[in-house]
Amino acid sequence: MVDLNKLSKPALSAAMRGGTEGWGEMGSSTMNVRYIDLAPPRSRRRCHCGCEGRATHRGLANGVCLVSGCQMAILRWVKTGSTKVRTAPAPRPDAPTSQIKIRTYCDDCGKSVSDEPDGIHTCSPQYGKSGSAASGQGGGT
Repeated sequence: MVDLNKLSKPALSAAMRGGTEGWGEMGSSTMNVRYIDLAPPRSRRRCHCGCEGRATHRGLANGVCLVSGCQMAILRWVKTGSTKVRTAPAPRPDAPTSQIKIRTYCDDCGKSVSDEPDGIHTCSPQYGKSGSAASGQGGGT
């Protein structure tokens, strides 16, 4: 049995939320409550998140240290389970970019404006809804 009086505040909070069964013997980042704690001040390890700073914090689950890194990396690990930032995948170099066509649609009629030969759509406000400037519906006086 673990002595709850000797636990740090984050460890006590995690123990109260997740239970103390197997505390300090086995920890799982998916099954147990993840929490952050300070690393020993003499630690010379470096963070692996990409910042190349010192690993000042530890990520623990069920009293077992699972990961170490900078404060931001460990806070990210506590929240998401991963210390690295997830970025959008880079476009493949062999992907054809010339075949990508962006379509724009008219707000009034819903037709595709990008298919027009000169980019001028016939129901645009300068021509009126009917498509001719001489019809008197073009807003002219």
